[in-house]
Amino acid sequence: AFKQADQAIQKLLRKVSKEAGIEENIDRCKAIEGVGELTATGLATTFMRGDFANSDAFIAFLGMDLAVDDSGKKNGLRHLTKKGDPEVRRLAYNAAMAACRSPKWKPFYESYLARG
Repeated sequence: AFKQADQAIQKLLRKVSKEAGIEENIDRCKAIEGVGELTATGLATTFMRGDFANSDAFIAFLGMDLAVDDSGKKNGLRHLTKKGDPEVRRLAYNAAMAACRSPKWKPFYESYLARG
């Protein structure tokens, strides 16, 4: 029953994305390891919400950029701004966690873990 419901959702997402004209962006996102149909659809619809000059602008729009609290010689804490859509941020995080377990991304992930 769950598999049938999942297939029905996937089919509906494909139909809606085709009508919205974002199917190409979805396919481009799905080419990234760890990104599935739902995450790709979320990212593609978010691309449509604004005109982004570069990837940093898109990251800021998602709220995944760092807020820096430095003053003079004091190095303050850094944290995510979280100003964007929390659902798309959650989907991107889950895709990253799936990708970090893959043979392609695991060494990259572990090198960042080692840096602290």
